[in-house]
Amino acid sequence: MTPTGSLLVCALWMASLWSCSTSDQEGARWTSSNKLGPGEVNAKVPSERFVTQNNSVVTGQVGASVVLHCKTSSATGGLVSWIRKRDYQLLTVGLQTHSSDDRFTINYVHWDWQLHIRFVQPRDAGAYECQVSSHPPTSLFVHLEVVEAESEILGAPEKHVKLGSILRLVCIMHHTTEPLSYVFWYRGTEMINYESEEGTGSVVVESDDHTSVLMVTRASRHHSGNYTCAPSNAKPTSILVHILNEYPAAMQHGVSSCMSPPSLATVALVALLAQMTAALTLTLHLPLSSPRQHLDSTRTSLHKTEARTSAERWEESLRPSDAQGGPRGRGGTGNSLLATPTQCELS
Repeated sequence: MTPTGSLLVCALWMASLWSCSTSDQEGARWTSSNKLGPGEVNAKVPSERFVTQNNSVVTGQVGASVVLHCKTSSATGGLVSWIRKRDYQLLTVGLQTHSSDDRFTINYVHWDWQLHIRFVQPRDAGAYECQVSSHPPTSLFVHLEVVEAESEILGAPEKHVKLGSILRLVCIMHHTTEPLSYVFWYRGTEMINYESEEGTGSVVVESDDHTSVLMVTRASRHHSGNYTCAPSNAKPTSILVHILNEYPAAMQHGVSSCMSPPSLATVALVALLAQMTAALTLTLHLPLSSPRQHLDSTRTSLHKTEARTSAERWEESLRPSDAQGGPRGRGGTGNSLLATPTQCELS
């Protein structure tokens, strides 16, 4: 081998050693920075190994199916396993299922290791770990939340319908994560989705992803009873229907118009009218008095006038006599009852 060839081989060998050393150092740094502390259930995941976001949340409803995704990069080596963190149950390894619960299955689609759970139950909620047995091992976590779907019939618990009119019941779904497969309607214990009897009116049922509507074209007494909406993936609900001969139109929705609570504006208007009425009544009755009270008032005025006249006369009698020496009264001359006694009278 020539000296040039020897140098080339040596250079390639040194480059490979440097590459391996760099790779090991990166792996060691990631491992040391992702040690779990007390009570922690998640770890940092290198973005080059997983495409799925770490700590993602998936919602599933009771009785339905749910899929947990763990998509890795194409350069990731090693087997992929799913582990349930609640009891550290190993569910799958590669494409093999290791759980005795046949509701758990694994499906692989373009680097996406999908954990399928059928007929979800409340106990399935919690964290699931997707682990890659690479060097060093890496994991990401998916959190499953389980909800229970419910149904509701508008107007429940009772509905009043006039005889011969249209009966329409609307059933809506809450907390659903997948569309309805079917909805069965019952009157009592009898399923009536396809009921059609001559002279009693036919039953029509229409449903979409989250709503079902039952309609009877001409309600008769035969249609009175307890109706139940039973969806494929939600709790059933019921309503009691009364078919009456005569009933106000306002009761078609189960509430009488006369029983409707008054609005705030109506209450304010009534209070204002009451205040105005009280003020007007007080104004009209204020100057009025009884005849006896009027007579007493007149007598009091006369007494005051007479007293004033007597006082004036008494003041005039106290004034000095005129030039002729005789005391003068009001309107002329004459002796006063209060005149000064004479010398003869004194002697």
